[in-house]
Amino acid sequence: MTTLGERLLILRRRRRLTQKELAQTAGLNTNTVARLEQGNLHDLGGLSIAKLAQALHTTTDFLLGLSDKPEREEATAPEATPKSKRQRARKTAMAPEPAQP
Repeated sequence: MTTLGERLLILRRRRRLTQKELAQTAGLNTNTVARLEQGNLHDLGGLSIAKLAQALHTTTDFLLGLSDKPEREEATAPEATPKSKRQRARKTAMAPEPAQP
C-alpha cells in the first residue's frame, strides 16, 4: 500500500509539476510538499489535503489511499437525475395557478 507522500509524488510527476509549482497551486509551503513526499510529515489537515487533491486533479480518497482511482469522476448534472414523485408533486403544488379572465 502506498503512502500519502508516495501518491503525491507519483501524481506530481505525472502532471509534470515541481514541488514549488504544486505548493503554489495548493497554497502551501514548498517545504510542506517536500516533507510529505519524503514521509517526514504525518499530521496534515483536511483542508490542505483537499487543496492538494484539487491542484493535482484527483480526489482526497486517492491521496489518502481509500481509492485506487487517481482521476476524478465527473459529477452528473442535477437536471439529469430523475425527480421523485414527491419532488414532482411539491413542484406542481407550488406552481402558480393560471389567471382567470
